[in-house]
Amino acid sequence: MVKTTTAGRARLHSISARGCLAWIVAAVVIALAGPLGCMTPVPKAEDRSESEQQIDQARARRDLGIDYLAKGQNAIALRELTFSIDQNPKDPVTLLWLGEGYRRQGHDDKALDAMKRAVELRPSYREAHNNLAAFYLQLERWEEAIHHAQVLIDDPLYSRPWMAFSNRGWAEFNLRRVDEARKSLETALEFRVDFWPASLNLGLLERKAGNTLKAVKHFQRVIAHPIGQGPRAQASFNVAQILVSMGHREKAIQYFTASVKNDPDGRWAEESRDYLKILR
Repeated sequence: MVKTTTAGRARLHSISARGCLAWIVAAVVIALAGPLGCMTPVPKAEDRSESEQQIDQARARRDLGIDYLAKGQNAIALRELTFSIDQNPKDPVTLLWLGEGYRRQGHDDKALDAMKRAVELRPSYREAHNNLAAFYLQLERWEEAIHHAQVLIDDPLYSRPWMAFSNRGWAEFNLRRVDEARKSLETALEFRVDFWPASLNLGLLERKAGNTLKAVKHFQRVIAHPIGQGPRAQASFNVAQILVSMGHREKAIQYFTASVKNDPDGRWAEESRDYLKILR
């Protein structure tokens, strides 16, 4: 059982253009959390070797760094995590979070290097495979994303298979493997019917495939979901565009307006306003 830390009890909620990974990273935080069990008495400092004390200090700084990440204080988080990995260079947990810190700061190469080292040190590290799959999606490196998603799909003990199937499906869609992508995304929803990223991606897939009614059905699921503003705005925008193509002007205006209200400062609001100028 993983010992609960203050970092483990933290939650990350940001979703943005680079936040697709941040959403998934939240699952990593949850995975670190757990009920407190009986605590083993910690030996006094004088009873521990110098190397053991160094590792203890490294872990304390690691947990502090993770807490800073949870609060969005990325720069100071990187300082703590860098100190920790210098003191304990073979800790896969530190490497995973160090990679996340680098990713947030836009240092993609360093982020990948840290995350890959985490997997090398612990090949069964589910959270690292999860984050690598998502990060490779962000980088549009589809085959590598599929590889790490597949590792999780093949793991019967992985507790969030819908994430892995959804990630694999999005990569397959971008590789134009439409039938495979549809199957992966539908499987994600079989595991968890309210997993909105799979519904959103299925809507995009079906729309591109010309299956308009199916696309609208999936977009409506996203619109009805109590999630962040951006996904609902994107789904509303897509429904509105479909309605325009079908000649339903008034209904389209309603959905474009909803897109603006959902995320007034976002990309979809800006594009919706352009449509509304024409339609009104």
